Amino acid sequence: MITVLMPVYNGAEFVEEAIRSILNQTFSRFELLIIDDASTDDTGFRIRQFSDPRIRYFRLESHQGIRYCLNLGLARARYPLVARQDADDRSHPQRLEYQWRFLQSHPDYLIVGSHGFRVNRTGTRLGYLFKPVDAQSLRWIQCFESPFIHTSVMFRRQPVVDRFGGYPECHHCEDIALWSRLLLQGPAANLPLPLIDYRVHEQSTIRQIAADSIEALFEKQVLPVLHHYVRCLLKEAFPRDCVRILAAVPRGIRVANAKRFWDCYLELLERFVAGHPQALTSAAFQETLLYQMLGLMRRVPGRPPLKMIRRFGQWILQHPVRAFQVFSWKKGFFLSRPSLESTRSKMV
Repeated sequence: MITVLMPVYNGAEFVEEAIRSILNQTFSRFELLIIDDASTDDTGFRIRQFSDPRIRYFRLESHQGIRYCLNLGLARARYPLVARQDADDRSHPQRLEYQWRFLQSHPDYLIVGSHGFRVNRTGTRLGYLFKPVDAQSLRWIQCFESPFIHTSVMFRRQPVVDRFGGYPECHHCEDIALWSRLLLQGPAANLPLPLIDYRVHEQSTIRQIAADSIEALFEKQVLPVLHHYVRCLLKEAFPRDCVRILAAVPRGIRVANAKRFWDCYLELLERFVAGHPQALTSAAFQETLLYQMLGLMRRVPGRPPLKMIRRFGQWILQHPVRAFQVFSWKKGFFLSRPSLESTRSKMV
């Protein structure tokens, strides 16, 4: 059984579509727990139009913020698996079934996410959202940014609540703070299928953060979390300034010194593979690095070190089809996706 946790604040425009995407799942053994954070629009009215007994609706008397709503939902959840769903996004019909099957067949895994599509206000697809699929790649990407699409995850409730007390206090980064703890405790994965539509619009939470506030938010909230995570992951000290340089790039913060950036990147990579030697022979991890480097090359001035270029040149020659797909994804297309049946066979 699954609890689908959906916090909402002034989400009248999209909440009905989000709810229908859950009620139309092929997996039917769930409760949809909706926490209304004292919305001032028609959100409550639209939710109450649904009569499905699987819906449990709670409305707060005053606005508390998403972290409070998430932890309240965890406290009130009835079932051991919790799936996240934002009130402006959509889950594809087989999402819950595939993720439930994966966690049932992988009892040591604490969390599973998925790929997805980025869509606009009207639901038109804008591009493909790729996330690493294997545990080593997820631990690596967490050093820089979130390795999961938050609205796509399903996790085991008990370790999140009992070990960590729910979502940590971290303004606008409570998800990254939680992932940093989960990834140090056990394996994780993303299913290589687009199972959600992630909506991008002017009222989304991240869009409401002023551009001049991004750096301050990063410095005060995100950086301490990531620096602590890197130290725990490597089991040794790592310069805070290097973490700042590396993790700032995914958030659109300008790189002042490209050589310093690549030096820090290579140092972190060498230390990571020293503690995870199996990553050196993992095709999935090499693919993650290639995908990441392509993104970094667009944001960091200058060329990456020759050592990095040679590494990826060898991987491209060994895996030409996968390399073609990765380059296609970076252009915003998704030319070849794994079949549902091939993914199903990996989950059972």
